[in-house]
Amino acid sequence: MRTMRIRTGALGFTIVELLVVIGIIGILVALLIPAIGAVQNSAKELKTQSIFTAISAGLEAYRNATGETYPPSGSDYQANPRWKITSPYSPPGFTTPVHVAVTGANMLVYALAGADLQGTAGFKDVSRTGGSPGFWDDLDNLQDCSFGGGGNGLYALDYGCTVGPATLDPLHRRFGPFLDINKTDITNMRDYAEDVLLPRNDYAQSVPVPSDGVSSDPDDYEKQPFILDGFGFPILYYKANVGASGMMVDWSTTPPGSGIFDPIDNALYTGMIVDGNNPAPNSGMDLGAGKNHPLKLANAPDVNPSVDIWSAPGWQGTFANLIWDRKVTARNVPVNKDSYLLISPGADALWGTDDDLTNFNQ
Repeated sequence: MRTMRIRTGALGFTIVELLVVIGIIGILVALLIPAIGAVQNSAKELKTQSIFTAISAGLEAYRNATGETYPPSGSDYQANPRWKITSPYSPPGFTTPVHVAVTGANMLVYALAGADLQGTAGFKDVSRTGGSPGFWDDLDNLQDCSFGGGGNGLYALDYGCTVGPATLDPLHRRFGPFLDINKTDITNMRDYAEDVLLPRNDYAQSVPVPSDGVSSDPDDYEKQPFILDGFGFPILYYKANVGASGMMVDWSTTPPGSGIFDPIDNALYTGMIVDGNNPAPNSGMDLGAGKNHPLKLANAPDVNPSVDIWSAPGWQGTFANLIWDRKVTARNVPVNKDSYLLISPGADALWGTDDDLTNFNQ
């Protein structure tokens, strides 16, 4: 009778086999991670374009409802700095409104949803002290009776300062909102700094504020609203100054040269080169990339069509380079010269780079 033999040797993998398997898994993961990232970025880009579409529809609805042109992206205050406005969020009891540096990103929310997200008062002229028209110092909602009935700002409420009880109803007609605020990611500087960028104690470092003719206190900017793109970054808005002579306002001259688009309209976020006439901070908002936005190089003169700008490193990422309409070669013309620009920094968190998303194609 034959005896059955039982093999007692180990049946597991050898170390070499395990290393091979682990190496293969590592290679597969390395191949998959960029693919997953690319898919995620594509989804965020599509969401951003969808947001652009909603904003564009809202701007047309704004024009139809108010009878105004596209909303401004800067103040109508002509002296330097021309981005100066009175904050709609002046604290209760203040007899002197707080002057802050506004941006096109803020103005976009004021136009489509209102500074309080309860509908926009538009930007019609409201008579200010001395009877001169304009909106730069008429946005405030003064919450006392020191200014003839609680203030005449565009967002002033009825505090019963003259006749009858306080109703807190708007003193001026409201329109919209022209965006579904429940489906639109609208935030403000304070929440964005706290939730996304840096702790509250470092707020001034994450959101730089100017000090030329406007408040330099970060707390005065904390309620300034803006719309987020699909990546969670602010969307910039620039209105065209239709009929202006230059492609962009040149802040390197005194007075500044005329231009269709003004780079200072969002300089609080993008930064700009600092020179004798430029009140903007240099670095702009840090969205997490840890680098200055190329759009801070905003004082470059208009592009000369005879110059090969791609061979000049100093032009890369400049505001002029971004908005120059390359389809027009006979003269210097910006894109969307009769309307407005919407700009997202894209996945790299830097405005002025190749992955920027815009409402125009180059």
